[in-house]
Amino acid sequence: FFGTHPFKFTFPTTKPPNMEKGLLKVLLLEDSKTDQILIKRQVLRFSPTSLIVIANDRRSFLEKLQWTTPDIILSDFGLLDFNGLEALLHVKEFYPDIPFVFITGALNDEEKSAEIILKGACGYFLKMNMDHLPLLMEQVLAKAAATLSAKKEKERVAKLEAERKAKEQAIKKAEQERLAKEAAIAKAEQERIEREKAAKAAEEKARREREAAEKAEQERIAKEKAAKEAAE
Repeated sequence: FFGTHPFKFTFPTTKPPNMEKGLLKVLLLEDSKTDQILIKRQVLRFSPTSLIVIANDRRSFLEKLQWTTPDIILSDFGLLDFNGLEALLHVKEFYPDIPFVFITGALNDEEKSAEIILKGACGYFLKMNMDHLPLLMEQVLAKAAATLSAKKEKERVAKLEAERKAKEQAIKKAEQERLAKEAAIAKAEQERIEREKAAKAAEEKARREREAAEKAEQERIAKEKAAKEAAE
């Protein structure tokens, strides 16, 4: 898609953050000086304050991608030392939110076109339709911004849900700890009561034993006294 047919669809008009500030960062992977000039001209038609960073081989692309963190990547499909699909796969692995568009001279193989889409590119654009590039960029950037916004909203909702569950678990844990503490206090109180009861029982037993001993002693003394009196 984004080939020779006119554009008849639009995406939400949400703009990338940098465009709201008046600056659009574009990384252009192109080794043809002539095509670089033509593409830059169309990019500036779309956003006159664009920052356009050009890479013309693997090394410069990987370096500039890292320090630029562009809002969009425009890439030729075939370079001398770099396959456009390799560049796309690298971007999708490390910078999945950056839209990637191929701008190429010819791409007539339907299987190759399908492969581009399946690998994660936003589409491809033929250089013969260069005048349509501003419209393409507007649509791709709007869709990317909307997708990123939806992703952030999903992450926000997921974070809130995780926080809610964590709070519920904390409350549940605190309640369990409170119940365990109350049970421990109740057990300790029961053990104290049982100890007091056992102590009282032991004290009562000792009292009875003392009384029995005293009674036995009194009886012994009385018997001895009676025996002595009888002998006299």
